[in-house]
Amino acid sequence: NTSATSDQVCMYCRATSSGQMVYTAFGPSAPHRSTLVTNDFFFHSGCRPNSWLRLPGFDVQRVLADWLHLIDLSLIPETSASALIELTSDDSVWQGESRDERLRMAFVQFTAECKRHRVRNRGQIFTVKQMYPLGKGNFPTLVQKHFNGAEATVLAKWLKGVTLAIAAAHPENEHAALRASVFVNLVAMRSCVSRYRNESCILSASNLSVLQRANFLLHSALNCLSREAIDMECLLWKVRPKIHQ
Repeated sequence: NTSATSDQVCMYCRATSSGQMVYTAFGPSAPHRSTLVTNDFFFHSGCRPNSWLRLPGFDVQRVLADWLHLIDLSLIPETSASALIELTSDDSVWQGESRDERLRMAFVQFTAECKRHRVRNRGQIFTVKQMYPLGKGNFPTLVQKHFNGAEATVLAKWLKGVTLAIAAAHPENEHAALRASVFVNLVAMRSCVSRYRNESCILSASNLSVLQRANFLLHSALNCLSREAIDMECLLWKVRPKIHQ
């Protein structure tokens, strides 16, 4: 009985949407890390009655996260849209007289990267209108129907290269370093959960450790970027749990 819009937001622990157990406390010492639920609690309070609970050997640890929606279709599209809006504010990265023209040049580069990875690009040409599907006055994002998991992974890897190059060229720019950190750690997280990196559907101990560290660094950078955007009164680098409607 947990969701992104309820008080209890996690099926694995007692994290809440506010208060001392707030889910945004994501560090190693976060209070909710000591509240991992037992099978008994999950059966009676954490889950509605269903047939899966009757399976012999069922364990809450076998209820796995949906990496496709958590990373590929949520974190990557939203962070990528914010990065592209920032990177096309002038012609220092991609040439063009308007932001739409610079976004088009970015899309051409992204398409070439998809071809290099042998991934079919189903996405539409990047435009300001596409970045704001709900209109101006909302956070930018890339609509899920224009991307699948493979395309999103290529998008994150491509922006990792772009943002790292900018950060390396401007070592004094903390914002550029934070932006690069977002994509470095998104790519690290995606690599950890790849089926090619694990012998089964359960993450290996080494990959789980890397995943936890990358998640901590990702949200540290994302929170800093979000605070900067708030101070500048602009809607970029949105931080929220995934909500299905």
